[in-house]
Amino acid sequence: MGLTFDPANQNIYGATLNGKVVCISGKTLAEHDIRTDVSSNAIVYDPLNKDIYTSNVCEGNLSIISNTSQLVGSVSVGSRPTSMVFDPHNDYLYVENSQ
Repeated sequence: MGLTFDPANQNIYGATLNGKVVCISGKTLAEHDIRTDVSSNAIVYDPLNKDIYTSNVCEGNLSIISNTSQLVGSVSVGSRPTSMVFDPHNDYLYVENSQ
């Protein structure tokens, strides 16, 4: 549903509705899946801590993926998070909830 790019490792990450984030190596074009077991509809890269966040609309949370492409946890953000934006000036991640 959404894409983000990690300039540190040159990987492209794609959020999907089928319980995984697709990671494509920008160096080799090899693809691998990162299991989240939830439907993700938006994805964003945080350049300060180098983590990837996906919004999980049905669960009301965000999945956190480390810069080593491992799922490391989740955080609750309210009902139906649909989109996100990261502000590197204040280190805030803004999440839009549809309800």
